[in-house]
Amino acid sequence: MNILMIPVWILLGLIALIFGLVVLLVILAAVPIRYHVHSQNTDFRLRISWLFRMVCFAYERQNGIQKTDFRILFFRIDTGKFTDSMAKTEDTPERESVPAQADTSSQNEKNAAPKKATAEKNLRKKPVKSHNPLTDLRIKPIIKPVAVAVKKILGQIFPTYIKISGKFGLVCPYQTGLVFGTLETLTGVFGIRDNIHLTGDFNTDVNVFDIQAEVRGRILPIKMMFALIGLILKKPVRDFVKGAIL
Repeated sequence: MNILMIPVWILLGLIALIFGLVVLLVILAAVPIRYHVHSQNTDFRLRISWLFRMVCFAYERQNGIQKTDFRILFFRIDTGKFTDSMAKTEDTPERESVPAQADTSSQNEKNAAPKKATAEKNLRKKPVKSHNPLTDLRIKPIIKPVAVAVKKILGQIFPTYIKISGKFGLVCPYQTGLVFGTLETLTGVFGIRDNIHLTGDFNTDVNVFDIQAEVRGRILPIKMMFALIGLILKKPVRDFVKGAIL
């Protein structure tokens, strides 16, 4: 083998390695991340899985006891259970303040006075010009592409299944009505009004919270990556980033 071909083969091997890593990254990014949330009153369960549950994280809170579990392939990491009790911290004794020496402080003030006057004089001669990229650059052209990218990313995070039911009520009927009015507005904006079935208790002496909720969804990282890449490739965004960095 010609010795001059060794660098060529090394370069081709590096190119093939980089190309293989890029292809592997794209394949992994095309696998969705799934999440499932189930809640009943104060009890709560969360599971996030990826690669057909080869990578899985679970969190559970039931009867005041919390438990987390993390698994990668065949390796499982169980962090155990722990309660919601708060650790008591001992009061630390306050340090006695040591009186400052009057002579030293007065002498420092006398020495600092001429320096302060000189600094103020120099500032008057050479005014400092502040550079703020948010005001010096044109922000208006990047508002629309940023909004489009954020909408695509939030669309990936938004659940595909939502179901909430139960009873809710506060001691103050006005606050209960305010909560239901806000909830009605938000469910109409997100188009999930038919998925929520809550009844209000306006005649109660105690706070009523008896709600069951289930939320499921999946996130495609590759679509989020395309949204970010498409945003960076926009000329107004590139100009804004260059101006902010430089």
